[in-house]
Amino acid sequence: MSKSFRSLDDVDVKGKRVLLRVDLNVPMENGRVTDATRLERVAPTITEISDKGGKVILLAHFGRPRGPVPKDSLKPVAAARLATTVERLKSRLGTTTPDLQRVLQQLAAGAGAAAQRHLQWINASRGSAVQLITVQEILYFRADSKYTLVVTSDGESLIRKTIKELCDELDPTMFWQIHRSSLVNVHAIDRVQRDSRGTMQLRLKGRDEALSVSSQYQSLFRQM
Repeated sequence: MSKSFRSLDDVDVKGKRVLLRVDLNVPMENGRVTDATRLERVAPTITEISDKGGKVILLAHFGRPRGPVPKDSLKPVAAARLATTVERLKSRLGTTTPDLQRVLQQLAAGAGAAAQRHLQWINASRGSAVQLITVQEILYFRADSKYTLVVTSDGESLIRKTIKELCDELDPTMFWQIHRSSLVNVHAIDRVQRDSRGTMQLRLKGRDEALSVSSQYQSLFRQM
């Protein structure tokens, strides 16, 4: 009888990024993990992909957030922070299976590499000067003719990177594309509203301008 679905035995993952949907909703009590069964069950799959030369990207959520909820977000972390989390998990569980121990080490190494891949600062032109701007300072990017406008609370600068290049290089949990010509820092969003014509718009904290959200990106905000 032929299989109706493919397994890892049927896929060559060497040198590829593998997006793996996992359930990491572990039960918690007073800030402690009370049952690590879900972590232990996903460990063999992650380990097998890694052993076969694939790079694992985990897709998960915690709880049932209605739209973007910072406190329920599984944010990417630097290696040092993840290492601390791993140690806390070990102490809460008391012991870890060999597979889980190995996976935690692999995740720690992978998270550090991922953090290094994302842009941390931008070299931008403002008049005759070149500024070094950290990505945390940037409110949004907007395509402007042959350049891209970089907007911070201190003013506006220009860079030569395109919106597409920025989408590939920025942390996708921090910057969301809301239009073919715009990227916004999610931490700068104050509220979502619609204008008199029904167009969805974003209002930013401490800013007067409104950023339009095109229809293909509106699903990001429907629960807000």
